Amino acid sequence: MKIKLETVSDVTETEVVIRCREFDEETERLLSTIRLFTNTVIAKKDNKTFIISPEDICYFDTQENKVLLITEEGVYETPLKMYEIEEKFKNSGFVRVSRYSIINLRKVAYLEPLFNGRMVAVMKNNDKVVITRLYIQAIKTILGM
Repeated sequence: MKIKLETVSDVTETEVVIRCREFDEETERLLSTIRLFTNTVIAKKDNKTFIISPEDICYFDTQENKVLLITEEGVYETPLKMYEIEEKFKNSGFVRVSRYSIINLRKVAYLEPLFNGRMVAVMKNNDKVVITRLYIQAIKTILGM
């Protein structure tokens, strides 16, 4: 296997291209490793580092200048910023619902209206995440409401 790295100044994001004669076991392992790296989130809890799959994430929340990742099993801290999370998971079922929260639509049990034009997303882990008025129309559009 040859590895070639090119640094190009006018590129806006990193691109990985795999060229192979045939799709064999080695190529499949390489592709799996790349996917694992790009589609997971590193988070910490109790001085331990965890690799969390997106399908396990209920939502992200900001509290006391920390970004928390909430799953059905617990709460973790991630070094990612909210704008990085939004970019990493755009068009994948994660949507911003307030300045402080991004939810995984696949983990929403149901939506409930609140006063003042807001809504609450009740997650499958029974947590409630407020959807502010600024983000309600985007949610309705995504869900076809």
